[in-house]
Amino acid sequence: MKTIEDFNLDHLPSLRRDVLAHLATGTFVAKAENVILLGPPGLGKTHLAIGLGVKAAHAGYSVLFDTANNWITRLTEAHQAGRLEAELKKIRRYKLIIIDEVGYIPFDHDACGTTVE
Repeated sequence: MKTIEDFNLDHLPSLRRDVLAHLATGTFVAKAENVILLGPPGLGKTHLAIGLGVKAAHAGYSVLFDTANNWITRLTEAHQAGRLEAELKKIRRYKLIIIDEVGYIPFDHDACGTTVE
């Protein structure tokens, strides 16, 4: 399990400690705000995402985590089976949804609803 406390800030000196401390409070979850972690591979984005999810879970929020590829597969299969609305209803119960590895997969027309060139 990855935690915010275990994250080595020396590996990412540009990360503002005050921003990380604010995110760790979980107030973004209560306000239904989005947090996007951007950067090249190997910086610790997944570690931070998991750590924020753990903090949110400890604060009593329901958390759901998966990779972008698995999210697309899950929703595509639900759509093809005619149960997309039921699947979305299940997902909406969660207060924090974490989508990891967004930059690692190409999105096709059906997945994102638009043509990506």
